[in-house]
Amino acid sequence: MALEISTRSGHVTTVVTVTGEIDVASTGALRRALTAAGDEGERQVVADLSGVTFIDSSGIGVLIGRTKAMHREGGALAVVATHERVLRTFALTGVDQVLAIHATVDEAVHTLAITRE
Repeated sequence: MALEISTRSGHVTTVVTVTGEIDVASTGALRRALTAAGDEGERQVVADLSGVTFIDSSGIGVLIGRTKAMHREGGALAVVATHERVLRTFALTGVDQVLAIHATVDEAVHTLAITRE
């Protein structure tokens, strides 16, 4: 399934919505979208992966790299994931201990708002 990415900027938080499969062929587009969201001055970015059915190590690497970059720049990246296969991959690799993973966009935005205070 081809990767589709859309971005919605809010008052303080930008939501990058991703659907499809994240693999080595599509990580460049994901990296560009997440980097652009952070570069637009938004310090709080949500990567909505609720429409993602598969993620490989290259996609995980992009998420970890952007999380570290956002932290260095005084921001934060939260991830929304709901697909069992993606959540299992996060758990097996230990990424769920490194990334802020949420069940909904609203939950992620709320958590980012709390950490911003």
